[in-house]
Amino acid sequence: MSADAAMPARILVVDDHRTNRLILTQMLHKQGYEVEDATNGREALDKIRSISFDMVLLDVVMPEMDGYRVLETLKQDPQLRFLPVIMISSIGEIESVVKCIGMGAEDYLQKPFNKVLLNARVSASLEKKGGVTRNRSISSRSTGNVSGQMSCCMSYCRRESFRN
Repeated sequence: MSADAAMPARILVVDDHRTNRLILTQMLHKQGYEVEDATNGREALDKIRSISFDMVLLDVVMPEMDGYRVLETLKQDPQLRFLPVIMISSIGEIESVVKCIGMGAEDYLQKPFNKVLLNARVSASLEKKGGVTRNRSISSRSTGNVSGQMSCCMSYCRRESFRN
């Protein structure tokens, strides 16, 4: 097994509420990801500029610098614009979701966090980024597919969302 095969994806969790950071960190650690956290937007930008992350989970409402401003800053930076960002918030309004996606967020998760949905969206976003997966050694052991690589994505949709 190569050294790269066991390298987990590195995710930054940004939320001003300690409990939310702990919940997300524990959920992601259990899935095999390497996780760091930040308490506000300014701290997040400092970490992103000094450490290489594969993804950011970013709260919308925070003091000092909110998630919208952090997302805008990331998407305007030529070196960071392709970093996948999943916005997280207790704001369930469709306007907030649309604004985040329109600004370049990869996805949007509403609090409280659903473990299955979190895992599916993180995995799918990392796959889109370029094949970074949690615990890459799992995919290298798979059989019956090209070069031993396995791509898996789960999606959850409510049928009612598509009705007129």
